[in-house]
Amino acid sequence: MLGLNSYLELSLFIDLIASICIGLIFLLIKIPHTEYSRSLYWSKTFITAFFGVCAVMFWFMLYHRNLEGWSDFVTIMMLVTTAVSAATLSYSLISLLDERYMSRDSFLLNVILVAAAGIALARVMIHGYVLATKILIIVFIIGHVAQCIYHIIRFNGIFQQSLRKMEEYYDEEAYHRIRWIRFCYIIMMLTDMFILVYVLCYYIFQKESIMVAYILFYALFMLYFASNYFSFLGSHKIVMDAFAHETLGGKTRRPVSKHPKKKANTAEVADAETEPDIKDKSFASIGKALDRWVEEKRYREYDKSREEIADEIGTTKEMLQFYFATKMGKDFRTWRTELRIEDAKALLLQDKNASINMIADISGFSDRSNFHRQFTKIVGCSPKEWRESNGNHTK
Repeated sequence: MLGLNSYLELSLFIDLIASICIGLIFLLIKIPHTEYSRSLYWSKTFITAFFGVCAVMFWFMLYHRNLEGWSDFVTIMMLVTTAVSAATLSYSLISLLDERYMSRDSFLLNVILVAAAGIALARVMIHGYVLATKILIIVFIIGHVAQCIYHIIRFNGIFQQSLRKMEEYYDEEAYHRIRWIRFCYIIMMLTDMFILVYVLCYYIFQKESIMVAYILFYALFMLYFASNYFSFLGSHKIVMDAFAHETLGGKTRRPVSKHPKKKANTAEVADAETEPDIKDKSFASIGKALDRWVEEKRYREYDKSREEIADEIGTTKEMLQFYFATKMGKDFRTWRTELRIEDAKALLLQDKNASINMIADISGFSDRSNFHRQFTKIVGCSPKEWRESNGNHTK
């Protein structure tokens, strides 16, 4: 029957193979180092480095498997590994959302300090300095907790800011597009918190077998994170469009229209506010264009920026916003959502064999949960209840 050290060796070997394979895949993915995709480029680069560091750490632990008290050594080195991963993945995910938000100098300083503390801790453990080991473990834990708090605060701020950018640029509920980033970040931090608590309790409970389970869980975490990131790479353009238009050219840049037309600027909106004739003519033109837009069911299309929608209507996003605020008494996003829900209501009754997910997608909702939330809010019942009542449900 295999002993504890054998299980530790096996679990570390699994993590080593997983980190090498995933790291090589990331290394082979080519992302152009351009202004448009530089945040994605740096994010991918540091994630590749993360898997490389993990591979080195797992090899280092396996290399010292003959060390006396090896299970203790593995436990502390896993703490060092998670500390390095917290710094690297925090920077990578923050860079993905906005690479200007966290400087590479501060990141490198963070990693250097963690690495230096980890090397010192490994050396005193290898040489059997018990007192120095205990002191360094306490210092390392305090530093790691401070690091996690700092990164959580920074990440939460940039995530909320990025969500606002997405919604302003695409005029859609955007949380579902980047929620995987937040979820992976939460899982990573919970993983870090577990090892911190475990190390603190380790000498009381002596549950080495938990470390085997933790190491295997870490392999699952790496696979889960990588699969989500690969999936994101396949559809990153939507997010990159929303974020990159502010970084291109320095501060801000308006995205290039697919259908160039003469555009009014904010000064024209100001003129329309003061000149009744200009306003009436502009509003009449916008109203006719909106009628055609609705007839063509273009409200079903999603993943379009405000500029693109305004282009289709033959105006600017500022003028379109002014029209809805003045003429309609509601914003464009609310108006379009109501159109989509009315469309979905009809489709649900026309074909009762069609799945609700398909109806949501046809009517313009790219996220099922958002469709259900908006439908229930506007209609007063769920899509399923609406269909079952044959459209007779009253709010």
